[in-house]
Amino acid sequence: MRVLVVGGTGMVGVGVVDQCISAGHEVTLLHRGQSTHQFIEQPASTVLIDREQSAFSEFLRQRRFEVIIDLACYTAAE
Repeated sequence: MRVLVVGGTGMVGVGVVDQCISAGHEVTLLHRGQSTHQFIEQPASTVLIDREQSAFSEFLRQRRFEVIIDLACYTAAE
């Protein structure tokens, strides 16, 4: 399954990414690049985008995922 994890470099996110990879899913990690992260296994791909930029919307229009796990929501609009 193709899984996108948004904001997966924090304490909870690292565990979510590792569990998804361990379960055999193809994981794309999308984050701002402001946190260091230590994964047991590396995600299939890492994308550096800030969700406030138009590049975030464009990225979501261009790619398809079966599951999106968003760990970086701070407002109701997000």
